[in-house]
Amino acid sequence: MSSELRLLALRQPAVAGGYLELEEQMVAECAAEVERLATHVGRRFVVDARQVLLLVAEGYEADRRTAELSGGAVRAQDLAARWLPTVVERLTVPADRPA
Repeated sequence: MSSELRLLALRQPAVAGGYLELEEQMVAECAAEVERLATHVGRRFVVDARQVLLLVAEGYEADRRTAELSGGAVRAQDLAARWLPTVVERLTVPADRPA
């Protein structure tokens, strides 16, 4: 559904503004939650949480497409499990580490 809405926004400029506002609100809310979760486990991001969220979301979307096109041979969760821990580790540091 998200892809269809994005396509509609691309085809109809009148829809694009509202789509971008909704997407930005969702990204901002999710980034705040991801930042809170990182703090909860004693980590902090070395780059803006919004950028981390966008990077991870795009990576997972690629894994989801691969899983969909594989006809069930692979699962998106399994593909993401291969790279996500490394990404999180490299984009975070212990929360008590000086900036």
